[in-house]
Amino acid sequence: MVDLKIDIPKEFFKEEERWGHQIDRQMKEVWAIELDLYAELKRVCDKYGLHLAANAGTILGAVRHKGFIPWDDDLDFMMPREDYEVLCKVAADEFKHPYFFENFHVDPHFIYGDAKLLNLDTTGYENPYLTKHGIFIDIFPLDAYIDDEKLFERQWKEAVKLFSQYQRVVTCDKDYFKQPGISMPRRLVRLYYYLKFKFMGAKVGGSYQKRLFAQFEEVCQRYNDREDIQYIGELSFLQKNDKSLRADYDHLQMMDFEFTKIPVPAHYHDYLTMKYGDYQKPVKTGFAMHTFKVLDTSRPYTEVLKEKGIKYE
Repeated sequence: MVDLKIDIPKEFFKEEERWGHQIDRQMKEVWAIELDLYAELKRVCDKYGLHLAANAGTILGAVRHKGFIPWDDDLDFMMPREDYEVLCKVAADEFKHPYFFENFHVDPHFIYGDAKLLNLDTTGYENPYLTKHGIFIDIFPLDAYIDDEKLFERQWKEAVKLFSQYQRVVTCDKDYFKQPGISMPRRLVRLYYYLKFKFMGAKVGGSYQKRLFAQFEEVCQRYNDREDIQYIGELSFLQKNDKSLRADYDHLQMMDFEFTKIPVPAHYHDYLTMKYGDYQKPVKTGFAMHTFKVLDTSRPYTEVLKEKGIKYE
């Protein structure tokens, strides 16, 4: 495994069974790398006074398992949009190799509305459209959820439409049609958009794509300046049931997580109930592994993917 900054208890890497699921050495190494990424992220957030909290399954893991959900390797975090924007501005100066902060503003091939912090000395090949493929953690900006169903639905539909258009620019390329397992209707739809964007002169990283993403972020942030908004959530990741109280970010609490502690929203019970229902009852959906197609905890993706003949840029 790659060298990490954090101190990890030797017993952490022992294979074990948790909740009926066997956890091997490789999974423990993935967990350790992600916890090291979290420690680096927290260092920067603490330095600039930024509010950072665990997100979704990471909160669930902390509350129910005091660590990772045994059949998952997910480690996700969220922060209010204003804090997220500060993080984006300081990231290039603060995160040094092997740490790398990636979002749309860094990589035009990035097809998500959040950001990732990667360890570039590792391999976590998941999405062929990205240009960096280290093991990573996700960081989600939180925007205001207006308490008006009609206004929210209008905002939601606008966001979905803009983001879909943005993703098409990134993913409509010739190589897509060569991939196995794609139905003929999907091939024809992608061919239509490929020809459309080619005729328009639209390209990855071009002005049209940048304009779409800017409009998408503007829609997500439409109500952020309103002081009467109670909830903030993952509009930029197109999540409807993933919101938490805005006031909670002034009252985060540290909770045990493996051999460290992570911040969670004060009303985590309400958040988990809203998102999962009876969250104390586990639902095993199979081993997640971020759907990694290629994984290596000891070598950089530039080396591993080259050996396998996989193009990544």
